[in-house]
Amino acid sequence: MPAPPLHVTAGPAPRPHPGVSLGRYVLDALKEHVALSIPAQVDSETGREMSFPELLRQSVAAAEGWRRLGLTSGDTLAVFSAHNHFLYPAFFGAVFEGTKIAIIKHSTPEELRHFLSLCRPKAILTEPANLATTMAAQPDNLPLVVSAAQVPTDLHMAVGTRALSVPELVALGGAATPATYRPGYDGDPKAHDAFLLFSSGSSGLPKLVRLSDFSFTMTMLFMGTWMLRPGDRMFITSQLSWATGLTFTFTSTVLGVTRVYGWFGQDYGEKDWMDIVQKNKVSAWFVPPVGLTLLATEARARRSRGEPVPLSSLRVLISTGSGLHADAQRYFSEVLGTPVVQWYGITEAGIITADALPARPGSTGRLTPGIRLRLVDVDSGLDVEEPNTIGEVRVTSPAYMSGYSGADNPDETSASLDEHGFFCTGDLAYRDADGYLFLVDRIKDQIKFDNMPLAPAEVEAVLLSHPGVKEACVTGRPDQLRLVDLATAFVVRQPGAAEVSEAELQAQQAQARLSYEKWLYGGVFFREQIPMTANGKADRRQLRDWLKALPPPQNDRK
Repeated sequence: MPAPPLHVTAGPAPRPHPGVSLGRYVLDALKEHVALSIPAQVDSETGREMSFPELLRQSVAAAEGWRRLGLTSGDTLAVFSAHNHFLYPAFFGAVFEGTKIAIIKHSTPEELRHFLSLCRPKAILTEPANLATTMAAQPDNLPLVVSAAQVPTDLHMAVGTRALSVPELVALGGAATPATYRPGYDGDPKAHDAFLLFSSGSSGLPKLVRLSDFSFTMTMLFMGTWMLRPGDRMFITSQLSWATGLTFTFTSTVLGVTRVYGWFGQDYGEKDWMDIVQKNKVSAWFVPPVGLTLLATEARARRSRGEPVPLSSLRVLISTGSGLHADAQRYFSEVLGTPVVQWYGITEAGIITADALPARPGSTGRLTPGIRLRLVDVDSGLDVEEPNTIGEVRVTSPAYMSGYSGADNPDETSASLDEHGFFCTGDLAYRDADGYLFLVDRIKDQIKFDNMPLAPAEVEAVLLSHPGVKEACVTGRPDQLRLVDLATAFVVRQPGAAEVSEAELQAQQAQARLSYEKWLYGGVFFREQIPMTANGKADRRQLRDWLKALPPPQNDRK
């Protein structure tokens, strides 16, 4: 019997790739923007600015500085820093040199040590706030460049000459000029890895997603025709380790858009984001659903006090990470007085769908250029043909990754593809009759918290290291107020061992050894056994269904 036909839907034709390395592409774009009178970057809190000519000059000098430190296009630079004024010249300079850049999110020393063992960098670009964690991870004899005006004295005493500030890195390569500098790598963009981003993949422990010069540039080419406009002031509050933060950082620079930077992280409840937006005349802002919730709460509180909502400069709010329900999207747009649009993408394949203005509430939009999509019924394995029918999203993409590295399973890359070569996202969605995509649920084990994907296996490994734990299964518990998944543990106690408590697992295991987004905000539930699927895996769907029947979770998170 012949195999049933595939039902493939394709987006528009993509823009042609420029045929050059990412370093060459960004360098040429910066050269084109030297006459712009707007700043290239602005610190959202201090107001400190850097012009496009100065960013170009410092980035080229930093590239030469990296070259003199011995980094080449075959080496890896680990970046462990939040957005700040000194980061970008060192960051862009490394891209000009063709150095592979592994971007590490905020981490505990234990997590950082693991990430460094996977990417094996030749140098680390860090920041003052992360110095203690970096040193505790014991990066043996690696050059440290600190994204600050100067290296703290105590660090110099501890590591000697292998620590430089970014101004010192720039001074080291100060003889280089934009007119004479040539990128360190200017070869085949498909043959060179630009970035290594950490992802949970489809299962297991975190692994590295390899993004080539070609794939990342294809994402930027779409972004350049989508929501940003020349002269915009784009507010970037995503970490660089998120594909969103990385993409918007480069796209704004390539387009000649002012990059206003900050970090919408663990302390987001402590900042007056509305006043920051207004002070910096932000016109576009990517903000995850949890941020929209916070802003809407603040907007209602201000109106109840008879105060204005200072968001008049905003032209659009852009959201992704988890699909916003239509009612929630309408609510946010109405309360904040600004259009809200969604998009849907994954690190491994770039941007899959994106909406336009006026937005279609609840939808992540239509297929982006070059995307080929199938929706596959998870029970029958057959392609979904009818509109408004749910299936797993499977795609091919011009921005598809080069593969995973550092995986716990060497076949992880091939295992993420189906028999027809489509990447299995693990996301459930349906398309309406007009081709708009609506996300519904996830079937893979990944948890999304504050737009950060988490691997349950990583949290489970920490719980299982406790002598009182026999089995552990971690899944996501939806928090409808914050629009996030809360990591939640189901634990079987070890017979004969001292009885372990939830407070002990929370404090001594999760909070002492994991970064904040992996803490067990959803709680710890003790069971006699973990339910299993027919193939012997933990039945997380059954556990999630059980959680849905409980009252809303109570947690002390801001």
